[in-house]
Amino acid sequence: MTSTADRPHTAIEPGVAVTKAHTATGNQWRSRVESGDWDAITAQLDEYGGALLPKLLTADETVALRGCYDDDAYFRATIDMARYRFGQGEYK
Repeated sequence: MTSTADRPHTAIEPGVAVTKAHTATGNQWRSRVESGDWDAITAQLDEYGGALLPKLLTADETVALRGCYDDDAYFRATIDMARYRFGQGEYK
């Protein structure tokens, strides 16, 4: 596990209180999510079992989110897929 100082991203740290800056970020998320055609998304889910969503993350946010994966402080558990005969790999 890496220390907070070693993290190469600016994600909200576990246990940190939400601030006005985080609320502004939440408003950005809200507008991104609301930009989707949810009637079409719902119809695709019903017909195909999956759907494409609008671009929810910027390239920088994607890199920051990816950087969280190796830090167990962000996750309750790590599941070994082979242990449960679900295939190979893991998820958190």
